[in-house]
Amino acid sequence: AACTKNTTCSITNDIALQIGFYSDSIDTLGNNIIFAKAIDSITIQGVGNDSILYDNTKSVKTISLPLHNTQTTSQFAMTANGLNDTLIIRHQNNDIFVSLECGCFTYHTIDELTETAHLFDSIVYIDYEIGRTQTENIRLYWH
Repeated sequence: AACTKNTTCSITNDIALQIGFYSDSIDTLGNNIIFAKAIDSITIQGVGNDSILYDNTKSVKTISLPLHNTQTTSQFAMTANGLNDTLIIRHQNNDIFVSLECGCFTYHTIDELTETAHLFDSIVYIDYEIGRTQTENIRLYWH
């Protein structure tokens, strides 16, 4: 009688790959300057489904992409400035039991990232572990 059952889960299960867009340039002293770069308009869709995650979204510096919980490869088609690119993420899925009310969350570990290099020049890994924190996981550099 002293114990009460918690019937609501107050923990959000928003677990997504966090991506920042960047560019770099050389200043007049020859130093490499890295800066966040806003994309004027971007459309992103998961490959193999009809969900559009970003639909002609303006002035985007960061995005969040949900990864497959039951597959080890997630792909996203990206379109910006008339160019198309496909981001392919190979990852491990790790189910973490939270509670009876909240169930399990699927955390991910990035194994490999590739892209078709039409929009982006390079990928830099910041954090391989994708969890509930909103930490930037990768940086995509514009051409």
